[in-house]
Amino acid sequence: MVAGAPRPLPVDPAAAGQHDGAIAGRLPLPKARHALEFTCRYRASFVEGIECRVQVLVGVATEHPDVRDEAITSLLTMLAWDDTATSTAVEQLARNLFTSHPDLVRHRLVDLVAQDNHAAASLLAMITDPADDSQQQHAAAMAAATHLGKPLTNTATRIDQGTGAPRQAILAASLPADERRDLAAEQLRRAASVYERGSNRPEYLEAARILAHDLDQVDSLFDTAMTFATDPSPCRGDLIVNVGNHPLSTF
Repeated sequence: MVAGAPRPLPVDPAAAGQHDGAIAGRLPLPKARHALEFTCRYRASFVEGIECRVQVLVGVATEHPDVRDEAITSLLTMLAWDDTATSTAVEQLARNLFTSHPDLVRHRLVDLVAQDNHAAASLLAMITDPADDSQQQHAAAMAAATHLGKPLTNTATRIDQGTGAPRQAILAASLPADERRDLAAEQLRRAASVYERGSNRPEYLEAARILAHDLDQVDSLFDTAMTFATDPSPCRGDLIVNVGNHPLSTF
């Protein structure tokens, strides 16, 4: 830096991403196509770069109908990578776009939900009306039910954080009462699993609440849930990863 030259101002990554998205939306169509091609050519490896790319794609898709399908396809491709930084960026920054154009994303989101993509489940739940009786809604509900009932993967040597259960429960809310009652009971069994972390257990309890909130004859489910608050047994999952301060770590 030249002596006496002013120091550059610090850049807020979130503001920079929004700035890039706004600029991309104002570009003439030929330059918007070029920005789209450049954004899709390379895969960013750091959070700020990922967020900027998502913002550019959202900006182009929002303002340029001629390339909207291509930009949304690129966003869904990024979502399919299912790594935390990319999924979170697409889930948070493309919400309004997906809400505005649900027919362009619903089918692909259903496919991603069937592959246990948690971010896709959240986005699909956002654009899904539980009263909708369409084939796609039924497919999404069945995929969510499969996820909510699949065997747990946490063991003494592998303990993951985060379950996606509440998102899946929202999608499964259109299933018949008996199926939802069984799924709610399964979430309580998951919450009681030996190797579940305390931070995962509230997600299972919330999923059970979503599935059973309008059902009759759920006293047994409520009683089971209440035992979690009085059981002093330590949470082995938290002990293994040396985390013991979560309110639900000792039930």
